[in-house]
This record gives sequence, structure tokens and C-alpha cells, in this order.
Amino acid sequence: MEITDAASARAELKLLNERLHNAGYSFRAQLDTVSEGTELLVEGSFDFAYYVQLHLDFRRVEFTNIADGSKWPDAWYGDQLFLMEGSDRDEVCKALDLQIDDNVMLFRFNSSTSPQIGLVAARSLSIHWYSSSSSAAS
Repeated sequence: MEITDAASARAELKLLNERLHNAGYSFRAQLDTVSEGTELLVEGSFDFAYYVQLHLDFRRVEFTNIADGSKWPDAWYGDQLFLMEGSDRDEVCKALDLQIDDNVMLFRFNSSTSPQIGLVAARSLSIHWYSSSSSAAS
């Protein structure tokens, strides 16, 4: 399911964060430029040596400070991914001099040490779960 609005993003991120709570995942990022613009694929796994359990596919990325090949651990007991809204979004945009319109969602990963690290401004997000015993999405 492609998420293109804040209301859907809030609902899906709530489910994502509940499923990832205390799960011990690690994450890694891959940036790619395609005909529709920049995409950021973030993979999540309990153990990358065996399988990938999660894809977070950010499309039409207008800004990210997550470098290609970045890796980070989860927040363990905290939420992993946030939709930045209201004054939080305004403060980050001002600090980074970001000019993004209201149709662009601004996400932040929790492993960040400050609001300016681990950010993704994208027009859509798709969340895909995979079984560790198969490659089929759930």
C-alpha cells in the first residue's frame, strides 16, 4: 500500500512501531535515482546474515540526510519512525533551510541523535513485511 497522506502515515506508523517494539532490528539504507526521482529503500532485519524482514520504500524523496549504505540499530524500546508535524516539522525545516510543500511528508528515524539526523522528506512511503521463512510479502 502506498501511503501518500499524513493521516494514513500516522495510522501505518503506529502499526509499524507496535510491531517493531523491542524486536531488536537493525536497519540499512539504499538510495537510488529512478525516472520518478530519488528513492530511499530502508531494509530492516533481526539478522541480515539470514533474511530481510522489512522494506520501507520512500518514493519521490525531496530531501534525506541518510547516506547510501548507512546502517543503524533500532531504538529497542522506543518508536522507530516518526512523522514530523506541526512545530516539530517547522523547526527542522527552518534549521535545515528546507523548502518542502505540505504534500511532502517529513519522517525521522528514532536512532538519530538530533532532529537533523535520520530525516526523509518524501511524497510517499510503502511498508512491506516479509516472512523470515519465505520471500512473500505479508
